[in-house]
Amino acid sequence: MRHEYVVCSAQFSPDSKWVLTASWDKTAQVWDAATSRPLSLSMKHEGSIYSAQFSPNGKWVLTGSWDKTARLWEAATGQPLGAPMKLEGSVLVAQFSPDGRRLITACDDGTARLWDARTGKPLSASLQHGDKVNSACFSPDGQWALTASADRTARLWSVNLLTSQPFGTSMKHEAAVLWAQFSPDGRRLITASDDCTARLWDASTGQPLGETMKHQRAVLSARFSSDGRRVATASDDRTTRVWDGASGQPLSPSLWHGGAIKSAEFSPDCQRVLTASEDKSARLWDLPTVTDKDTVEEIRLLADLAEATGGVALQTSAPTELLKELKPEQTGSIRARIAAAFPGLASKLTPLQRLLKWAVADYWNRTISPLSETTVDQWIENQIEEGTLDGLRAAMQVDPANARLAAHYGRRLADYSLKNEGDPAEIRRARDEADFQTHRGLQLAPDSAEVRALRVETVRLLQPAQSK
Repeated sequence: MRHEYVVCSAQFSPDSKWVLTASWDKTAQVWDAATSRPLSLSMKHEGSIYSAQFSPNGKWVLTGSWDKTARLWEAATGQPLGAPMKLEGSVLVAQFSPDGRRLITACDDGTARLWDARTGKPLSASLQHGDKVNSACFSPDGQWALTASADRTARLWSVNLLTSQPFGTSMKHEAAVLWAQFSPDGRRLITASDDCTARLWDASTGQPLGETMKHQRAVLSARFSSDGRRVATASDDRTTRVWDGASGQPLSPSLWHGGAIKSAEFSPDCQRVLTASEDKSARLWDLPTVTDKDTVEEIRLLADLAEATGGVALQTSAPTELLKELKPEQTGSIRARIAAAFPGLASKLTPLQRLLKWAVADYWNRTISPLSETTVDQWIENQIEEGTLDGLRAAMQVDPANARLAAHYGRRLADYSLKNEGDPAEIRRARDEADFQTHRGLQLAPDSAEVRALRVETVRLLQPAQSK
């Protein structure tokens, strides 16, 4: 899901069918989560949009912008609702209360403020920090607000329609606190900081909990899953990681983007993570996990799948453990047994069952990943249509013998070599690869008019460059 500039925020709708992104290109956009296609008109501000959030019922969108305004929109159409809410500083975060009746904004003028969602009028005195307020949110019961500030603290506030008073002691980091959020039960807090860490806290005492979650660079956001069991962190080091929500122990390898990751959020069913990055994209990642709904037999099938995939079986005899190579007919038998165990529709299966069914399905007829609804062929077609170099390169790894894909990839490499002013050796490699791929595409599909046209165009573009 691409924008023209940095994507700084991305979130699911409450029913997981839509995705909402906010970008420094001054637009917010609603997308279809299954196809990554835009659904609404772009919602536009006069300045970069730093925050966009669905209302609890999924009907409205709240945006916050560098132009010192927050605005409400109709999610399905992208049409604005009412006049903008005007502030003294740029709006870094704007969020709904759990009941949708109130809003909270965080600004770079050192304040957070409460608003009436229906009238767009402020409700109380502002919540004051000693430096810009990077984030603000409501507790699950709507009785508290949590703010994070560049003054190196996060603070809790008692919130109602008449008063806004700070509560307890500040939660401190060694550098600016960039993000803070409540756990779904309101008992824990998570903070993310410029000091390269995220931390868990007891909401009632303000005392730290568990292990410090560490990245190589600033942690830009940290969010709980809807069941509170996991935390996803997004970092300036270009990675997202998933952690245990109670202990702070890592649960996943790093998920990489081409630029700093501004936010990472779980889907409502906790099976996917949605990331937003400075590489101008938002991406969905599958996280199928074993849950208490999965049977012992299914977990044993997962172990069998691991052996079939690796081609070896672990055998134990007393204290001895041996790896025994499996014959092709043995691995085939295991895969057939797994396929026979799940004959029904994937949509009716648990995440683990979907993973098992997907892993043994026919490569070309299955979806691009276990929880996706997009087939491999559809995904490759999407990469061709989108035409980005990274997307085409990824598609080439999936289907290297696709003639159209090779030709489009070569054509895109030609553009890259002409526009890039970096390392001359890298530019030459791109030109050579562009020539090779379009020529290979023509060899694979000599009768394709589309492939032939891409080859001719690439040769025409490369000739002046090669003659220099």
